[in-house]
Amino acid sequence: MGGRGRGRGSMSFRRLGFGTEDVLPPSNQPPPNFPPRQFKPIPLLRGKKYEYSLTLKQDLRSSFKEFGYCVPPVSMVKDIERYTDKYQPIPVADQVEYDKRLFPKELFEQAPKKRRKVTKLAKKKEVAAVEKLEVLEKKEKEGDAEEEEKEEEEGEEILEDEELEEETDYVANYFDNGESFLDEEEDNDDGYVF
Repeated sequence: MGGRGRGRGSMSFRRLGFGTEDVLPPSNQPPPNFPPRQFKPIPLLRGKKYEYSLTLKQDLRSSFKEFGYCVPPVSMVKDIERYTDKYQPIPVADQVEYDKRLFPKELFEQAPKKRRKVTKLAKKKEVAAVEKLEVLEKKEKEGDAEEEEKEEEEGEEILEDEELEEETDYVANYFDNGESFLDEEEDNDDGYVF
């Protein structure tokens, strides 16, 4: 009988037909860096013709990189990917200037801007402002007299309210100290109800 739930037996390599005698001896040499090549590289061709084509190719590549359509790759090394990284502005290539002679005129036309008549609006605003000022001055003159009367009436009402509050402040018993909790002197105590 095996153990009762106390772990399991180790894997035996002998069951697979593999023993400790069959293990290969360790090698003391480091493994190769790269696998051997199947095909050998083509040797570089030399000559004025090939050097000229190489310089043309390099010039073409550099002109493509300087051209407005080339967007440089964004190289940002970040340890943590943040939620806000998704919403950062993407770098855009510089504004490309087109040769307008090569394109139709309709592509570069802009819609005419609507112009408003500034003089009429300015005059209306000035007239409206003057009228508002006159109305406000009238209200202010009328309001001064009314405010003085209201202040006098409010002052008298406030004094009367304060006097009433002082007189009736201690009449009501707001604080219950618990002395009359289980008093036997209750008015509604008529005895037991059957």
